[in-house]
Amino acid sequence: NDYTAPEYRALTFVTLEPEDLLDEIEVGEEEIEAAYQSRIDEFRTPERRTVEQLLAAEQEAIEQAADRVAEGATFEQVAEAIEGVSVDQLGAVSRGDLPADFEQAIFGLAEGEVSAPVDSAFGWHLFRVSAIEPEETVPLAAAREQLARELALQEASDRLPDFAAQLDDELAAGTELKEAARVLNLEAVSVPAVDASGNDPEGEPVEALPPWPEFMQVALETPAGETSLLEETDAGGYFVIQVDEVIAPRLKPVEEVRDELVEAWQAERRRDHLVDLDHE
Repeated sequence: NDYTAPEYRALTFVTLEPEDLLDEIEVGEEEIEAAYQSRIDEFRTPERRTVEQLLAAEQEAIEQAADRVAEGATFEQVAEAIEGVSVDQLGAVSRGDLPADFEQAIFGLAEGEVSAPVDSAFGWHLFRVSAIEPEETVPLAAAREQLARELALQEASDRLPDFAAQLDDELAAGTELKEAARVLNLEAVSVPAVDASGNDPEGEPVEALPPWPEFMQVALETPAGETSLLEETDAGGYFVIQVDEVIAPRLKPVEEVRDELVEAWQAERRRDHLVDLDHE
């Protein structure tokens, strides 16, 4: 109930993630350049063209529309003037976004130019390119930092199981958790009290806890005074937990729940008052 504090556990734990090994890894310039070339499509934004079209069911109508456009009329004016012709904004398109016959017509135009009539299963089309955004490629200099970090993280992920095995060996040899962490230049984190939901006694989330769902499950299953096995997470990290103390559930002191008691008493009085009114 609201007047009982849940079980809390005092924990000491060590976590291992690829990020923990980044300081030990150097990525060479040749490796970065090779990754850039092999992934160049990720850094390339294709040419995009903003397109509007006139659409008609009959060839005669679209040819008439083409003549009006050639004389200087806008697509909107032509659509209003010629029955059976509509105007439509295709928006910004890249190669591969449209059928091949559309693409051939559109990507052969200069900015502001109008295509010849194009026949399709949808009818007859007249395309106009109103704007061209040229292809852009992020240069290697701008991509270098991202690539270096990604390559380093991959290398760290590859090395992590061996590093975790070193921690496991230290613990198996009887080294206390904090000392094993110190030997491997890792941080052992201590949390004085956390409940099954990951909250502290004030009901606030304990920010020091890792976000892995497996973590609290192991913390709750490990007996007081014992250290868990080294666990691997679905996210690719590792952790080991020492349960320093288990604080059993207890009734909260009156001073901690005074406001709740007063509120409950007042609510009960209001209910009793309503019952009395109903009986009158």
